[in-house]
Amino acid sequence: MNDGLMKAAKAAVRIASTLAQGVANRGLSVSGSIAKLDASPVTVADYAAQAALNIVLLHDLLGPEVVSAVLSGNPCPPTFRVVAEEDAGTLAKNPILLEEVIAAFHSSMPPRERFLGGSSGGSWVASDILHALGAGSSSGGIIAEGEGEGRGYWVMDPIDGTKGFLRGGQYAVGLAYVAHGKPVLSAMACPSLPFPAWVESEAIPSRKGCLFFATLGGGATQEPLFEDSSSDTSVPVIPVHSSPSTVTEGPGGGAELVLCESFESGHSNHSLSRTVALSLGISRPPIRMDSMGKYGLVARGCGHIYLRFPPASYKECVWDHAPGSLLLKEAGGCVTDMTGNELDFSLGSKLSGNHGVIGTCNPQLHARVLEVLRGQGPAT
Repeated sequence: MNDGLMKAAKAAVRIASTLAQGVANRGLSVSGSIAKLDASPVTVADYAAQAALNIVLLHDLLGPEVVSAVLSGNPCPPTFRVVAEEDAGTLAKNPILLEEVIAAFHSSMPPRERFLGGSSGGSWVASDILHALGAGSSSGGIIAEGEGEGRGYWVMDPIDGTKGFLRGGQYAVGLAYVAHGKPVLSAMACPSLPFPAWVESEAIPSRKGCLFFATLGGGATQEPLFEDSSSDTSVPVIPVHSSPSTVTEGPGGGAELVLCESFESGHSNHSLSRTVALSLGISRPPIRMDSMGKYGLVARGCGHIYLRFPPASYKECVWDHAPGSLLLKEAGGCVTDMTGNELDFSLGSKLSGNHGVIGTCNPQLHARVLEVLRGQGPAT
């Protein structure tokens, strides 16, 4: 995988995370939010972070001239394609929210001249945000990948776990590059997650914030999110691969295992998760948190199983799982849907060929979870 892509991805999620934290610190996370058509919340931070992700990627990969052209309303080069959650049209219809997004940029985004080449700077304006939000917009899937050296596209979720962000809990900024129908690069920032471990009582405030990243076939790594990235603080992400408590059969065999699931019961069937936990002999309470950060917990061994059991009619969005699924698999874990099928990212913006998600720290445990689910009958 091109080192330039990873360098740009890490820079983009760092800047987007700083913007998001700035929004939260200034109290705009609650006042500056609206409900989308599906009733899910979208905040100042969602829009600001997505615009920032696109601006940084365009600058670091294609140069300031391209940034200047895009912010002036010109289309992106055809090799820059993005599948993202938010759209400029919704924001353009809400001038009050747009003004707050601009204020967030002025407060926490690097100066405009940094991305436009010095003398052509000036202040961030509404058109910058709106043009950046829709830069390279694509529906995704194999057909949208293009051909040749530039094949592939970015998948981004500017704020995953918006409800967690609104309540001051866990959220993530997720970015992945998809080629040949699968994620090949991942950068996932968790601004409220302690580095390098989960135990809150041992977390040093200055070490709050974790950046996970991975490449297909290249392994997975984590490092502090808000510290100097040039310092030697990267830590390989190595989960608990096999231990007696992980694979032992019988009552109590999974007593040491930790299950991770969605904070909101409406996002995942907690009752079915409890059934799985009881069948595996898990006695510890689950870690319930918002966002794809749960993939990170399992990847680094702070959890062992991630279960997501949405309603039968729900189809997962690719941006919710592309960054985290690659991270966990590159850390040695397993990720499938509820029936054991690989997640199929080749079909567009939805995982329309899958239902539910199971992530585990090793193949043996994964097989046991699937066995338990097969005994529960059809997914509901």
